[in-house]
Parts: sequence; structure tokens; C-alpha cells
Amino acid sequence: MSDLCDLQYSPDASVTRYYYLKDNQDVNIFVEDQNKEFEYEEIFSKLLPRLKINSIFATGGKSALKKAFDEFGKYDKQNPDHANIFIADGDFDILIRPHEMITDEHFIYLDAYNIEDYLFDETACIKYAVGKLHKPLSFVRSRINFCEWYSKIISQSKKLFLTYCYIQSVRPDVPNVSNSPYVFLNANTGFERAGAFKQYKDSLLTEYKINIDSAKDDIDSIEKRYISIYGDDFWHLICGKFMLKSLMNYLISKGVKSIKEDDLKWWLISNISLKKFSKISSLVTKIIENQKGKAS
Repeated sequence: MSDLCDLQYSPDASVTRYYYLKDNQDVNIFVEDQNKEFEYEEIFSKLLPRLKINSIFATGGKSALKKAFDEFGKYDKQNPDHANIFIADGDFDILIRPHEMITDEHFIYLDAYNIEDYLFDETACIKYAVGKLHKPLSFVRSRINFCEWYSKIISQSKKLFLTYCYIQSVRPDVPNVSNSPYVFLNANTGFERAGAFKQYKDSLLTEYKINIDSAKDDIDSIEKRYISIYGDDFWHLICGKFMLKSLMNYLISKGVKSIKEDDLKWWLISNISLKKFSKISSLVTKIIENQKGKAS
């Protein structure tokens, strides 16, 4: 048992853990994010409470996740009732590289940029603020207008992430989503900083010779493709890690002090709205049912 406990969460160690644990679980779940296994474990234990999930295997990126899919396949042939499920970040894949996406029910792409996008729930956010402000729920709900924050930051940041998407399509070597959120955000409000988007566009022209204004038609085409897939709710486009920074700064601006980002994130994970995960839950349940059928 000590050998198992000593295994670390690295890509190679995760592969080793797969061989140790695969016979002891109903489902094996592979994800991209290293050092976030405990977060996925918490989410899926709520999402699929009747399934035995002993471990989450982190591969360290999408290319490694695809490699794991090629190596391990849909299920262990010696234990066909044990399904392998691969959860990939949505990123911008469906907008700019749909031809690279794996089409298989066991390889599930999130409908949002990443898993953090699913964490933003009004009830959870308000309860977190109540615990910090030590005020009645009605007072906090009035002070923290979650819906206003949510709709405003998505509306403001849509242009930034459409630009990021365009840049990734033409110059993947240029930093985009990996930029600090404060390229755009005002740390004092959690919203768009005055003049930030223009400054960002000017810096692209200066540093990388990318003229965003001249690329308007291409960016408009990306937006039209997005709307044809998702409609006019741009939640799917915005990086959840960016949203988390915005929420943290917004809460601070409303008097919620002493916030640690990791604590806020864990609270949101621990109080997730299962409704947001209904599609993932349905897909995973279908896979398990199919695999059980094959084994019988």
C-alpha cells in the first residue's frame, strides 16, 4: 500500500497508477490538468455518486490526453465493464480546429473553455460572501449582485477572447489566453480596465505586427461560427480561470476581504450546481451503461 501512496501526480506516475488501480473501479477518468486531480475527484464524486471512482489520471495537456486515449482505448479488454473516459477542455477547438477533435463517445470535450467555467453558481457565491461578511443573506444578496457581475464580465470580455481565438488560429506562437487576466481586468473592480483593450491591440501591433483592426472580418467569422454552435451566450468562449480572477476582485470591491483564490475556488467546487454538468453526466452514464451491456 505504501508504494501506491508514494506515487506522484506526474504523467508517468498517473500511467503507473492506472495499472495499479484499474481493476478496482467502475470507471477510469483521464483529464488534462496536473495537480488538479482532487478537484475533478470532488466534482465527479458529486456528479456520479453511484460509481466507484478510485482515482483520476492527469496527463498534463491535450496532446498527452489524446496519446493516453490511443494507448488505453475505451476500456480494459481484460475488464470490459471498466470504461475509460477522457475529459478534454473545450478551449477554442470547435471554432478553429474542429478537424483535430477526436470523435468518440469516450472522449468528451467540455462545452466551455475549461472546467472552471462550470463553477460559477449564484447560490454558492452568495453563501461564500455571507461567511466572509457575517451579514444576513438578504443583505449580502443585495450587495453582491451575482447576475450583474456574470453578465457584465462576459459581455465585456467577449471581444478579448474572440481576439485570443483569432490569434491562436493564425499565430499560435503568440501568447493569448496565457496572458495575465490583468492585461484586461481592473483589479479594483473585477471588470474591464479603461483603455485596456486598446492598449492590448496596440501592443500586438508593436510586438508581433498583428493588426487586429484589419482582421475584423476574420474575427467576425469566428463570432458567427460561435453563434451558429452556441447561440448568443458567450459563456462557452471565456476562460474560467479568467472569470475566477474577475469574481475574486469583484467580491473584494464589495467588501469581501481576506479572499484566497484557492479557497474561493474550492468552495465553488464543493458547492457546484449539478445542473450545469447534466450533459457530461448523461454522456458518462451512457458510456457506463453501454460498457456494462458489453460485459454481460
